[in-house]
Amino acid sequence: MLSFTQFLVEARPQPTRSSVQFNLPSALARAVVAVGRTLAPEDILDLELKPHVTILGEISTMRVQNVRHVLRDEPACSMQLGVLAAFELSDVDVLYVAVQSPGFVRMNLKLRQQVLHKNPYPVYTPHATVAYLQPGTAAAYVGGTQCAGMSCLATQLAFCPPYGGQYTIPLQSPSSSPSPS
Repeated sequence: MLSFTQFLVEARPQPTRSSVQFNLPSALARAVVAVGRTLAPEDILDLELKPHVTILGEISTMRVQNVRHVLRDEPACSMQLGVLAAFELSDVDVLYVAVQSPGFVRMNLKLRQQVLHKNPYPVYTPHATVAYLQPGTAAAYVGGTQCAGMSCLATQLAFCPPYGGQYTIPLQSPSSSPSPS
């Protein structure tokens, strides 16, 4: 039987759908990765080394133009890192840094409404994954404040097709955003 780490490296099915994400700027990414390096080694199944916030996954289109069109009028938005939290699943705990961003929530809803997708999660929880942990171990880390309060302005997103690579989706500068009517 493969370990979870072996599964991630050797047997994980290749993605067949696209996603839209915000790649954390280097200072925030380093802070999230640093949290992972403080975890007990026996708890870790896999560490996230390229922290990002998924806006929507499991998107059926492989064409960045389709997503750019939907988000064409979206303004740059602020995001702030919060405390450590976890998704506790039967076979893995996902430790993450909570993210507060009304803009990400709005863009998630817009994409859900206008782009064909098979995202199985009915509630969007903006977050940056720190690590995949042994089941039942994340509770010891929940509430940690190592990254809390760090923030940035999201000026672009990344479209990630299943065949690899990333394509930029620019967000409007606040001064050039259309006025609400």
